[in-house]
Amino acid sequence: MSYRFLNLKGLGINMISMKISEEEKKEMVSLQSVLDRPAYPYGLELHIDEKTFEKLGMTEPPEAGSTFMVLAKATVQDVHHSKHADDKPHIHFRLQIEELDLKPAKEEEKKSTESVLYGE
Repeated sequence: MSYRFLNLKGLGINMISMKISEEEKKEMVSLQSVLDRPAYPYGLELHIDEKTFEKLGMTEPPEAGSTFMVLAKATVQDVHHSKHADDKPHIHFRLQIEELDLKPAKEEEKKSTESVLYGE
């Protein structure tokens, strides 16, 4: 099976890593130890159910740990912007994914994609 991926260079798409930094982990208020804290913020997981699996044309479940390229179209559902007593702005919003494409990343593309997207 052959997959083609979008070349994001030159499209004005700036993919930002959502991984939580070690400093952010230390700032999180939690009963868990720093080592047990998640690598990414809450709400950034995609759960693919059986119907979605079929809609995406997938016939075999992926192996745990495998890497996929995800391209999605989402609409902002609501936006919350406020200023608290600490005088810092607090902003969050909710996205509804409306269209989704999910393709396995080829081994040689995994490292090159990471370096292209995140400069690592």
